[in-house]
Amino acid sequence: MKYNIATVSNESYSPFLRIFLKSLFDNADTDDLRSVLVFDTGLSEQSKRELSISEKVQFVPTGVNSESNKIHDDGWKKSTYLKIELLYSSIKSTNEPSFMIDVDSVFQSPFEDLIDWDVDFVCCLRARQRAESSHIGSFFGGVRAANSLLFLKIWSQQMYIINNDPNHPFPTAESPALTKTLSNFSEFFSFQEVKEEEVSCINENPSANIYHLKSDSYALTVEDRINLKYANHVVKKYV
Repeated sequence: MKYNIATVSNESYSPFLRIFLKSLFDNADTDDLRSVLVFDTGLSEQSKRELSISEKVQFVPTGVNSESNKIHDDGWKKSTYLKIELLYSSIKSTNEPSFMIDVDSVFQSPFEDLIDWDVDFVCCLRARQRAESSHIGSFFGGVRAANSLLFLKIWSQQMYIINNDPNHPFPTAESPALTKTLSNFSEFFSFQEVKEEEVSCINENPSANIYHLKSDSYALTVEDRINLKYANHVVKKYV
């Protein structure tokens, strides 16, 4: 099954993008990979030249510059909240399965064999369940074009509602909106839940397919996140 991968990066996240792309082409099965769509929200021309490591890598202008200096600032939110819109455009333009994977992800092994290619979409089940989000938006795949586009529209609407709710107690809307959409509309879709430990792992797990260099209280800067111990055995090859 031919598919695409989409991700979003600005210049401050270009160190992540370097690791993302190099680990992808080294460790994932890219035979059926049609393209890697890097949605550009402020990358430098030099970074784009240096990271054109395959003809499958396509830098897609967005007209947005979302430089971010810290987690959950306006630049971070601008990039994060664009993801659904950009994945929607990827699926609609290609009519092929497309996976939106956060740019601070590191590929250790192929993930394609985990995927049920007969569902509408694939979402990531959070390892530690939380009231606000049982699922996490760092890995999401639209498989069947029509139904996944419909789901993305609803998810986007839910995120807009949450993001504009002054009483929303959490700093982000993406994963809570995904969880709410699944809770309210799951009966209308067929979908697969892939475990966070497999495709967005934030702990030591030798069998993880994809690690996620996620920010947290102990890793707030890009440098701190690149040096997270649980993924260092893979990351060190690319820095």
